[in-house]
Amino acid sequence: MGHIQRHHLSEAIMTVPSADVMHAADEILPPLMERVIANNLESRTLAELSDTLLPKLLSGDVRVTEAMELAGGTD
Repeated sequence: MGHIQRHHLSEAIMTVPSADVMHAADEILPPLMERVIANNLESRTLAELSDTLLPKLLSGDVRVTEAMELAGGTD
C-alpha cells in the first residue's frame, strides 16, 4: 500500500480494551460465532433443498408429501 507512510502508522490512535473486557468478550463471542457459522451452513442447506424441490413441486413431478419424505420431515 504505497499511499501509507510510516508516520501515518505512528500517528494512528487505537483504543485497547481492558483485560476484563477482553475476558468477557472471550466468554461471549465464541458461542455467538459458532451459532453464526451453524446458521450459515443451515441456510446453505435449506437453499439447496429449496432449489432442488421447488422446480419439482411447481412442475408436479413431486407432491408435497413426497417432498416432505425426501426432506426428512414428518409434518
